[in-house]
Amino acid sequence: MARKLIVGLGNYPPKYRYTRHNIGFLTVEEYARRHSLKWHKDLFRPYKTAQLDDAILLLPYTYMNNTGKAVVDFIREIGLEDILLICDDIALPWLRVRLRLKGSSGGHRGLESVFSVLGSNAIARLRMGVDRPSSHDVVEYVLEEFSEEQKRFLPGYLESAFAIIDKWIQDYDRERLMSEVNNADYVLKFIGGEDGTRL
Repeated sequence: MARKLIVGLGNYPPKYRYTRHNIGFLTVEEYARRHSLKWHKDLFRPYKTAQLDDAILLLPYTYMNNTGKAVVDFIREIGLEDILLICDDIALPWLRVRLRLKGSSGGHRGLESVFSVLGSNAIARLRMGVDRPSSHDVVEYVLEEFSEEQKRFLPGYLESAFAIIDKWIQDYDRERLMSEVNNADYVLKFIGGEDGTRL
């Protein structure tokens, strides 16, 4: 089984932890916590990593717009087809996810950075919907913390992403996984009975 790289896109300072733009970063961070993994940070590298069997979890310390600078260190040992990027998406409703194996960045600066540095957009990405703001600036919106209503469902939302990461690491059939994940009801089965406890 080939090694996998799971990348949580976001901004690393703690003040951004619960912002909408950081849902990818938060997902990978909490996935590592779920598995009691230890993070390792090389003083001279712009990221921290954790190891789970044959998978590397990566949290960039580059800020979102320079994510590619962190990912590029791993392409000699991990094929592009085994990388999974996890990020926010304002074009998707809250509690909707979309898995794609290739395609454009859709204007997402973190994805743009990775595609530019690696010279390819044939890299899988899991987009997690955070809604589109109806009345104010997009940048301001994604850098705000989740609303109280969103926080109620956040643990279940992250659980839905954990299940996708598990299957990605296990070499689950990619086309079948996309079919399951891109169903409008996919996330809903993970949030039933959610008590709203904040992470």
